[in-house]
Amino acid sequence: SPIYAITPRMLCAGTPEGGKDACQ
Repeated sequence: SPIYAITPRMLCAGTPEGGKDACQ
């Protein structure tokens, strides 16, 4: 999954843009 196509589910997965905290 490309980093420039970040979705809420990606944030839940733990990406540099948000991390797992973004899911909570």
